[in-house]
Amino acid sequence: MNKALVIRAASGLGSSIAEELASRGIAVTVMTTKEGEPKRRLTQLQDATIMQGSRYSKEDIVRAGEGADTIFFHANTTYDEKAKVGESLQAVAAAAGMLGAKLIIADGRYRTLLPQYEQLLKDVHEINAASTIVVRLSELYGANARNTPLHYSFKQIAKGNAGIELGDMNVAGDYMYLPDAARAIVDLALQEEAYGKGIQRLTGLQPISGSELMGIMSCASGVALMARRLSGWKLSLLGMIEGEEWTERLKMVDQLAKDEAGEACIDVLLAAITPHDAAVRETFAMLAKSR
Repeated sequence: MNKALVIRAASGLGSSIAEELASRGIAVTVMTTKEGEPKRRLTQLQDATIMQGSRYSKEDIVRAGEGADTIFFHANTTYDEKAKVGESLQAVAAAAGMLGAKLIIADGRYRTLLPQYEQLLKDVHEINAASTIVVRLSELYGANARNTPLHYSFKQIAKGNAGIELGDMNVAGDYMYLPDAARAIVDLALQEEAYGKGIQRLTGLQPISGSELMGIMSCASGVALMARRLSGWKLSLLGMIEGEEWTERLKMVDQLAKDEAGEACIDVLLAAITPHDAAVRETFAMLAKSR
């Protein structure tokens, strides 16, 4: 890999992937629709090329990706993903074909809330399997892993407020530190044998329950464990503020874990894994710096 194009570079995962690529001496072009936002988030990128454009336009992507041999795209890592993400996937896949570039698609756990995207992803993967990697991600956390219920709890606990409980907090699930996920995605992209396979799923630490993770967050923050169950009128009130679509998706967190457990994927073990206690401490430290 000599040059990479990162789509949605202003997001937490996109910026982390771009920084990981740059740290390995790979030329990076980042594409975003938000002027100024990449420069604030991609602080480690000294020589990155920043391109403005629409991720729904294959022409814009081809223009941004001139000279790139690999394109990175991600979706469904947050609860507020837009239904139009399918259009973006189609544009990115078409552009990759026009550029003759490899395509890395990182797909998050909130994909099951957009079933039409799921079928599009399968179609793209089947058509371009030899030059495409599709990697499944579990729940991401970290200072830049925004717009997830867990990130909301991180921010609230950092301020001394109560976090939120959603779904069954006693059910064990996979939680992944954002920098670890970005590093693993780039590792996969550099392995020729990773292409032409079925859907691959990143795995790392042993599954941990929401209650256990909240306990680690409590210890790292130095305050007593605080979490409030968000349901009933409280969830309805949040819906009035954030929108009904937001709350409907949050009600499905238990189903997300079941969907993940039942899906047939090729498990890929992360080569370097940050223990939860260290990752949580780093997250709080970074949140404190950003305030």
